[in-house]
Amino acid sequence: RSTIWTLKYDLTSQLRKEHEIKMGFSIQYLKLFLADIRYPYERYDGIPDGGPWPDHGIFRNFYVREPTIGALYLQDKLEYGTLIAKLGLRYDFYLQSQDIINKDESRIVENLIQEKAVRGRSKVSPRLGVSYPITDKAKVYFNYGYFFQLPELQFMYSRPTQGSSAATVFGNFNLDFLKTISYELGIQYAVSDIYTLDLSGFYKDIYGLINTVQFNRGTSTVDVQANTDYGRARGLEVQLDKRYGNYIKGYVNYQYAFAYGKNSAEVSNYYAAFDLGGANKIPLQEFPLDWDVRHQITLNADIVINKGDHPYLFGLRTPDNWGINILWQYRSGYPFTPDRNFPGEYIFLVGGQNHPVNSKRIPGNSNVDLRFHKDFNIWKLNYAAILWINNVFDKKNV
Repeated sequence: RSTIWTLKYDLTSQLRKEHEIKMGFSIQYLKLFLADIRYPYERYDGIPDGGPWPDHGIFRNFYVREPTIGALYLQDKLEYGTLIAKLGLRYDFYLQSQDIINKDESRIVENLIQEKAVRGRSKVSPRLGVSYPITDKAKVYFNYGYFFQLPELQFMYSRPTQGSSAATVFGNFNLDFLKTISYELGIQYAVSDIYTLDLSGFYKDIYGLINTVQFNRGTSTVDVQANTDYGRARGLEVQLDKRYGNYIKGYVNYQYAFAYGKNSAEVSNYYAAFDLGGANKIPLQEFPLDWDVRHQITLNADIVINKGDHPYLFGLRTPDNWGINILWQYRSGYPFTPDRNFPGEYIFLVGGQNHPVNSKRIPGNSNVDLRFHKDFNIWKLNYAAILWINNVFDKKNV
């Protein structure tokens, strides 16, 4: 259960013709309550945790935490002739839940990672965007920035008490922000008065992704969440936009991209070591991440008949004041790792080893959605009748 109080303020001011200033801040006070019992039909034989149903479960996790998260930002939009630039700076921070600072309730984790709970963390991220016309029909643009995001707080606050049959995994209250460094370079070209072509490429590096690391505790080991992993994404994007004309507007978009890293989940090291009785299955090289999609096509088309307009279709006069939106999306398949018993694949295995991680692809995914609306007026009030159909052709995607 989460209770979140938010205070937010934004200000935009055109100081001069060349400078538009945006600034603001937001502060969130959170109260997070978690009660988690897993495998409740098993008898609990671990350390008493004071939670309900004390005799049940292998994994038990209870906490109440009250952190504060906030941000401040400042941006200047500069316009000098045909040059447009946005210079920005953002400050993100969070303050640790006071009970962690005041109470030494996690001594075992502190002894393992050899550090005390930090009172909070903060990050400063620069942002830059530039757009400049190179001809009367084309402009180039460039975007660069640092982006910081807190990990899911469950990986910070989890303090489970676990039965003797469970492999122990702890949260880490000293987790840091995840950092993404992003570049984008593109060119926009006016093919005609109603068609615009946009070609861009992007480059992202992601640092501090969450996974587990092992520490020795006497004769046993425990896993602790840490900012240990790295990911990267690269891609190209082409989009053709059509402005409203001849009753049709919309766009078609194609993306080619890939996402690589060592792990796709925040506990993959934990599961790899637990499953095999050792850490030899923890990846040492990059592979396609679970969300890696190489090809993606989107077609979004709007047919709009304005009020008072009655175009003819096949010689028939059509009604006015209605529209249809058609959205078609296709993407190539996500990667997956076949196990040893994957049909037709076992013969390719050498020495009984599993396939490389995410070495196969599921089939592609295609879907068409349709939305029709008819607007009308009754007694000076405006109404709309809407028909919305998801997956029009009943496509069965994997």
